Amino acid sequence: MKNLLFICGMFLCITCKKKHQNIRIIPVKESWIKGELYKNILPTGVKATPMLKKTVLITLSGFEGGHLPKASLLALAGKGYDVFSLAYVAPPSVLPDKISKIPIEYLAKAVNWLKANTAYKDHSIVLLGVSKGAELALLYGSYYQNIDGIIAYSPSCLLLPGITSSNDPQPTQAPWSYQYKPLPFAPVKKLDKNTKIVTYQKYIDPLLKNVEVLKNTMIKVENIRCPLLLLAGKDDKMWGSEKMARLILYKLEANFRPKQAKSVAYEQAGHFFFGLETPHLPPPQTVGVNLF
Repeated sequence: MKNLLFICGMFLCITCKKKHQNIRIIPVKESWIKGELYKNILPTGVKATPMLKKTVLITLSGFEGGHLPKASLLALAGKGYDVFSLAYVAPPSVLPDKISKIPIEYLAKAVNWLKANTAYKDHSIVLLGVSKGAELALLYGSYYQNIDGIIAYSPSCLLLPGITSSNDPQPTQAPWSYQYKPLPFAPVKKLDKNTKIVTYQKYIDPLLKNVEVLKNTMIKVENIRCPLLLLAGKDDKMWGSEKMARLILYKLEANFRPKQAKSVAYEQAGHFFFGLETPHLPPPQTVGVNLF
């Protein structure tokens, strides 16, 4: 499982032009769960590999709350993983239409749905989140101990607010809730009215030095019991994900679990370096890091 985290996490940092012929995309529309299952269908006479039989990934996208790029999901499934792409933002009649007080119990329902599926009874379940999805994955792991690993791309160590619009009287709101209570979030200013671009970094950097903010809004990663892989770009303009990853490692070390997580930072990568978008990144074998 520990090597699995590293392999599938690093795989998405390189290009993949392989065709994916034996993958079926199945819409999932269970009660309160909306997503797509990328399922490997073995050709007649082909036996499943141990990896194929034992691992399923739940992917969580960024602020859009929908799905990761289809090419990236197919690339993951093409390596032998069944992939459950879980949406957590959608039109109001289906899911919330913005990231505001989304119950983390929603993700718990998705995990339990997989565990109840006889096809995945003996599988390990790994969360793979990007940006805001990485925040959700880490937050979930701090409350629930029913997953086997977390891969976080461009992670945040803080609970960052949900952004609404420049005209909203409450432009920043609690992004997540637990047991019907909104969780406290960092006091980050909203988007610039003139440019309509989220300028998190200049507001977040000072907060990372504020002991009170860290105490109240930092994700309690010390409660996470599964292995973590943190992937960040050193040129992240959205927020300092490399610095955030270091703070996560420091908190784990302070709680006597220094070997639970690994962090990899890419010199030329920004915030959105997930998947096939950055072919200049080195393949995993050149990074020189072995998970655990």
